[in-house]
Amino acid sequence: MRIPFFTTRKALFLILTLQVMLVSAELGLSGQNHADSQPATDSYFPRGIFAASQVQRSDLIAEWFAGYLRKMNETPLFKSMPDADEFRLTRISPLGTEIIVRLNIFNNRTSKLTVKVASGDGEMLINRTGDVTSEQVDRFLHLVNDSGFWRLPSSELEEGQQVTDGEFWLLEGTTHDNYHAVFRSNPKPSTYTELGRYLAELGKLDNSIFNTPEYKGSRVVVP
Repeated sequence: MRIPFFTTRKALFLILTLQVMLVSAELGLSGQNHADSQPATDSYFPRGIFAASQVQRSDLIAEWFAGYLRKMNETPLFKSMPDADEFRLTRISPLGTEIIVRLNIFNNRTSKLTVKVASGDGEMLINRTGDVTSEQVDRFLHLVNDSGFWRLPSSELEEGQQVTDGEFWLLEGTTHDNYHAVFRSNPKPSTYTELGRYLAELGKLDNSIFNTPEYKGSRVVVP
């Protein structure tokens, strides 16, 4: 299957749109100090999760991702069923495709993997669900622990990092009453990106769709 690519104009528009959203929030929110405990208006994410000291700026990032999740018929993870652990990778690429890979791990240890891929103009190219073995789930959970996922900052933007180009990653996880999300722009190979690479591997996404260099660090070990 041939995957259509964004035109240069579409890629530039996507990048500039997010830049304008973030800069606009910075200009108007320098005095915002604390996150509201209420969820964002669309309830896809807890409010303030992407910029705890600038709640409305965080909401702009949340709404941006929520737009893609709604378009691809995804529901909020932080309101998920208590009888299932879930992990979801959302990857937006200005020069490629929109990807969602979601792993559901149920209490009876059965697991399902959902893969969705859309072109830049919204055409759904892949939409499938399949089973995952217990060995594959164990390896993924090992990578979750190895990456320190639950302790990673939800965003690097608190420190002033600006999105300029590349890919936008959002990895969410929920287990029982715990929810966490980690947003990165153009992430370098790390234990964090290994989580996404492994989900893509489980979803049988080839390099023409998902191509992230392997992390060569010493902490990623297959049990």
